[in-house]
Amino acid sequence: MAGVNRALSESRHLSKGVGSSPCIFVSHIFVDKSAATAVGSYITSRGDIDIYLDINDADLQDAVSKADAAGVTRFIERGLSKSTHIMCLVSASTVGSWWVSYELGFAKNAGKHLSTMKLKGEVALPSLR
Repeated sequence: MAGVNRALSESRHLSKGVGSSPCIFVSHIFVDKSAATAVGSYITSRGDIDIYLDINDADLQDAVSKADAAGVTRFIERGLSKSTHIMCLVSASTVGSWWVSYELGFAKNAGKHLSTMKLKGEVALPSLR
């Protein structure tokens, strides 16, 4: 059985909660959304592993369009709270993202399993310690 993107439907997927199957929060900067989508599709195709990909969270995208930072924060935290793991996609652009740093800090503080995937290009990987 393939995994699902829990961000596609709040009532259908995010309500599954932690415990029913692993869920990886795919953290990325917006300019890397194509890579994030490809990584997410690969993960869900490999079996019963879900993802949370924020570009598919309608509530989060609505908050982004309204420049509602409190709403963006709330919906990111909601996605992270329903995830068991976080995978940070790192590119040269990631260094400039305040949101990726926030996601990593929140996830680490919540005891989530952290991983990093370096995308193509020259970029030094940050320390997660």
